Amino acid sequence: MRQTALLMMLLLGLSGAAFSASGVELGVKMGQVMSYSQNSLQVGANDISRQTLVGGQLYISSIPVVDLIASVDYSWHDKNFSFAADNLPFRMRDLAVTMSAVLPVQLSSLCFYFGGGVGSHSISYAYNRPVSLSLSANGIMIPEASTYFGYHGIVGVKGMPPHMLVGFFAEGRLTRIDAMGAQIKYTTFSAGLYLPLP
Repeated sequence: MRQTALLMMLLLGLSGAAFSASGVELGVKMGQVMSYSQNSLQVGANDISRQTLVGGQLYISSIPVVDLIASVDYSWHDKNFSFAADNLPFRMRDLAVTMSAVLPVQLSSLCFYFGGGVGSHSISYAYNRPVSLSLSANGIMIPEASTYFGYHGIVGVKGMPPHMLVGFFAEGRLTRIDAMGAQIKYTTFSAGLYLPLP
């Protein structure tokens, strides 16, 4: 929790400085988490590899050499898993606050960017276990909620069509969390719109 608070204060500080400068874009996005795997989370043979994602970000290009992307992403997975005569309602949430440094490459009207960054991931789980359902006998292992520090690689593209007030962007991220008792990895694909700020 302390890591999340520190990272959010850093993002707010950078955002405040960025709002007073040119070269700042405010974006919103939707996407999909794919290939999610976590060694401490098992729900039998059920698939938990996909999650839905929404988020917002500030793209800051007023710094020399590299650009910065400050993001807040929220992803979730809700499903009822069946085990013989029992159902297990399961919910998973991930609130990620991240900062990325990217190298922009301008090609015609499109800007490609690639780089990496770090982030805080607050991951929580909720489930209602029927009395008759044995977790261990069915290969179910659900950890406690926790906050992890992770790192990621990022590649993306953005552009603004002529005579439009908003631009578009699309990006992919490869995220890794190597924490004591929790090795987590997943890929994120997202796309959205951005508005250049004055």
